[in-house]
Amino acid sequence: MKNLILKNKPLDEIIFLSNTVEVSGVKSPLIAKEYGTKEYVLSSWLEPLSKIHNSVTHIEADETAYHELKSRVDSRMNLFVINFSEGLFGRDRETQMPAILELLGIAYSGGGPLNKSLVLNKSRAKQIFQANNVPTAPFVVAYDSEVDISHLSFPLFLKPNCDGSSIGISELSKVDDLSSFKTSLDFYLNNFKQPILIEEYLSGNEFSVGLLGNEILPVISKDYGGFANFQSSDIKYSDKVHYSSPANIDISLKDKLQSIAKKAFMVTACEDISRLDFRLDSLGNSYVLEINSPPGVGPESSLWTSISAAGYSRPQMIERIITNALKRYNTNS
Repeated sequence: MKNLILKNKPLDEIIFLSNTVEVSGVKSPLIAKEYGTKEYVLSSWLEPLSKIHNSVTHIEADETAYHELKSRVDSRMNLFVINFSEGLFGRDRETQMPAILELLGIAYSGGGPLNKSLVLNKSRAKQIFQANNVPTAPFVVAYDSEVDISHLSFPLFLKPNCDGSSIGISELSKVDDLSSFKTSLDFYLNNFKQPILIEEYLSGNEFSVGLLGNEILPVISKDYGGFANFQSSDIKYSDKVHYSSPANIDISLKDKLQSIAKKAFMVTACEDISRLDFRLDSLGNSYVLEINSPPGVGPESSLWTSISAAGYSRPQMIERIITNALKRYNTNS
């Protein structure tokens, strides 16, 4: 077991905080695709964590979490939380658990409330990218059907502004003309009850770059095997999507993607573990699509492909998340 120190004292317990399909999925079925199963929590987190520390627990990231955490704080336990919560409801649902952890004075991994609100709200993140010269496709946000797209060029791509895990991305996302745009926009506004992000469609290859600790990971390439031109919710978890890392690309593109990723992570206040998605245009120019924080790191995820390529086992990945966050807390305490 590792002797993990927080504020000059050994940790009493490490908590994995997340939403599960079995519990949170029942309460919030519209975003259940963003949740892991209890079996995933056990095999991918609790069992590897048990090799790092002798007291590990999973807490469901719902309305019961505050009392679970506060009881430990009241008992003066020295805690560390690995936060992979997605939240249940609301436009800023991913900020809820970090805010509770900060209220209770509990150290945790990952970005704070500001980071979570930015990365969940795709258009706000894109505004941050634009302000910091991080390349991202031209876009507009639709709050109703009266949206001005005159400054954008077809084809366009539509998706919900505040969802992850490819929720809402389908054959209706890519539109080639005004008629199909109006049909798709009406569908999205009526079915997702949130602003819709509209951006110029990028026709080139798709890549991702991950952050682990303070390390920029090998580039990931995505191949849809001819079944699709983009990753819809229907194929995201199927064998139609193939990930490769390190990506088979020239060194100049690799360096460019990793350099952009490093800056994007910084300007959106990512910490410990995140994933940035890119797409190229027809000329080979790279543009940031969005940031995922927390990212999926299941055995079949794109990021796990990159973490493995960097030479890390799952316990080593988790240890890097923990030690990087503890260093931050111990330095700033």
